[in-house]
Amino acid sequence: MPSHTARRIMQVSYCVPSHRARMPSLSRDGEKGATVSCPTPRMAAKGETMAVKKDKKARRLARKRKEQRRTPSSGQQILLNRVRASQHFHNTQVMVNPAGTEKMSEVILRFAAPFKDHDGLVPRAMLEIAIILWNASFMPSDMQRKAVEDIVNVLPSDNTEARRAMFLTAHMLLERKKQYFSHNKRMIMDYHITESAHSIHVDVVSTVPEGYTPAL
Repeated sequence: MPSHTARRIMQVSYCVPSHRARMPSLSRDGEKGATVSCPTPRMAAKGETMAVKKDKKARRLARKRKEQRRTPSSGQQILLNRVRASQHFHNTQVMVNPAGTEKMSEVILRFAAPFKDHDGLVPRAMLEIAIILWNASFMPSDMQRKAVEDIVNVLPSDNTEARRAMFLTAHMLLERKKQYFSHNKRMIMDYHITESAHSIHVDVVSTVPEGYTPAL
């Protein structure tokens, strides 16, 4: 471990895993489509109304996407401000996405990939558990067991089924770290998760790879 006087280097990265999207579906009227009739003024007016509605919907979606593109920066800024204000990171150099290093936010998302929901997103609670167990994987076996116990004990003591499922999940993550990410020795020092109706943004502060030297 570095001494308090040594200058440490931390990396900040963020990742937007995905956006929820709805697939268009055909209506029953659209499926019929066997009868051809001449358009009437009423039908034409109805068509114009539908076109206006579609145009408004497209503008709303465009505004929503623009807001989502701004979300990572704001989440990253919140995390940066917290890190800079913390006494734990005194005399620490913080770099945002340094060249030549892997984004740990993306690593954590891959690590937690087995818990993606039907929209392709990892729920916030499972991301937090994944981060806890990622760090626990660097500890001695007795401390790993204590970390698993702490996670399981969050659940009600009488819900044995849920507690067993969480116990198995925790051990699966520890085994997954050993099997697929054993080369990665970087710890997560802090994180910030930003949720919206359509996406989840993850920002993390991590240690840099061993032997890493910032470019001058």
